[in-house]
Order: sequence, then C-alpha cells, then structure tokens
Amino acid sequence: MKNSRLSKFQTESSLLLKLAMPILLAQWALTGLGVVDTLMSGWVGTNDLAAIGLGSSIMLPVFMFSTGILLAITPLVAKANGQLQVNKITEFFFQGLWLALPLGFVSLWILMNLEWVLNLLDLNSSIYQMTQDYLFYIAFGLPAVVLYQALRFFG
Repeated sequence: MKNSRLSKFQTESSLLLKLAMPILLAQWALTGLGVVDTLMSGWVGTNDLAAIGLGSSIMLPVFMFSTGILLAITPLVAKANGQLQVNKITEFFFQGLWLALPLGFVSLWILMNLEWVLNLLDLNSSIYQMTQDYLFYIAFGLPAVVLYQALRFFG
C-alpha cells in the first residue's frame, strides 16, 4: 500500500514537472529581461543603473497585470485540447487577441503617464529624466509584448 502511494506520487510529480518546466523557464526568461537591462546599464554609469532599475521595477507590475489576466487562456486551451474541441481553441485564440489589444494599449497609456509616481520619489533630475525616458520608450513595446503573451499560450 505504501509503495503504491509513493509510486503514484512519483508518477504525478514527474508529470507535473514536465508541464511546469516550460512555463517556469519562460517566466524566468521574461523576468531576466529586466535583469539584463539593469546589468548592462551598470556598465554605463550609476545614474543609468538607477534609472533602468527603477524603471524596470515600475514597469514590471503593469506588465504582470496584463500577463496575469492573459494567463487564464492556458487552462482553457488545455481543457479544450484535452477534450479535442478544436473549435473552442479557435474561439479562445480570437478572444485572447481581443483581450490582448486593449490590455496592451492600456499598459502603454499607464506607462506613459507615471510622472506622478516619479514625483513621489526623491530623485535627482538626471535619474528622473532617464527613468521617465525609459518608461516612455518601453511603453511602445508593451502592446506587442502583451499580444505575444496571448499568442504564446497556444504554442
């Protein structure tokens, strides 16, 4: 009886790890983008490092909010795939796109209007301007990143 439970636990754990590993690696890679930005800016100067680190920290919750909403697509597609309902998968695909478009543009708008957050911080003018510029330019990539997020759940 005990060996049977252990064997079942090992089997289920192995299956869970096979499912979780690609998702875990993808999340680490996405988080690593901010880390790489921060590391590379450190070679330029301390003000650049501070601005990119601060900008990444401010951008991450906006990005995670949009991605978090879109994460709901994964179990829906998995269930439809398990039930061999291709028409449902197609429906979820288009719904994901329709959801990603406004999320991407709302994310863009939010990142372009975060001066009030920077005003709350005691920043010197150089770091303030570089952080504001970082958020401004990275905002233009957010609609495409959110759209990619919606599409990656179908791969």
